[in-house]
Amino acid sequence: MTSSVFLYLSGTKRDFPLSCWYDKSRRDMRLKKWIYGSSFKRRIWLSLVLFTVTAILISGGTSYYIASAIMGRKMNSLNQMVVNKSAQALEEKLRKVRLAVLTFMSSEPFQDVISNSGSEGDASAYEHFKTNKLLQTPIFQMRLIEPAIQSIIIDTPGGEYYGASYERLTQFPLKDSELYKHMEGRKLPAWIQAHEDPFFSGNEKVVSLLLSPLSQKDVNVLVNVRESNLNNYLLADKDEGSGDFIVYNENGELAFTGQ
Repeated sequence: MTSSVFLYLSGTKRDFPLSCWYDKSRRDMRLKKWIYGSSFKRRIWLSLVLFTVTAILISGGTSYYIASAIMGRKMNSLNQMVVNKSAQALEEKLRKVRLAVLTFMSSEPFQDVISNSGSEGDASAYEHFKTNKLLQTPIFQMRLIEPAIQSIIIDTPGGEYYGASYERLTQFPLKDSELYKHMEGRKLPAWIQAHEDPFFSGNEKVVSLLLSPLSQKDVNVLVNVRESNLNNYLLADKDEGSGDFIVYNENGELAFTGQ
């Protein structure tokens, strides 16, 4: 019969057989007897085996640690290179947008709007329509230079001018919008983070560029750039499964994301 001892803890009886302790003691005695009863040659052989196994385990663990540390540093370096490359690509894309807008602003129809902005309060609706129609050619050329540009609004004291590619929601004037408030007291040109376009039909998500001509401070220009176009541009050389990207502006605010 197996011997047992009983232990009471908090009123609970627990049974611990003593046979397990006896078995462990017997195994330890047999192991010692086998070791001390072995020949010197067998002891040397056993020591070499134990030393070899220990050395393999230590060297393997050390090699794994060193390799993982090197791979981690290389991955961090590679990720930083990807981030830097994406940042340079985005900056180049936004620079092309600004260049296209400046090309448009140097056109003759836009300069006519600037020169007549102070007296357009007396212009007739037909003259306003005619001027807006003349602006469509340089607006089209601007969009040819940079297809990411979706729409543009030119706000003057005499009214608004805009591209005819999208239906203008005239019930939402630029001067009464939240975006216009960003212009006040802010250094221009400035970029506004991704948002739904409230000025044109479709509610497309855009990133907006706000700027004002140096020669006429009461004229404001809003340029909308498609967020989807920026995403596709940044994802063009991105490997599948390499993760998403998040773009922040200079104030640490979320500008737009892509996946």
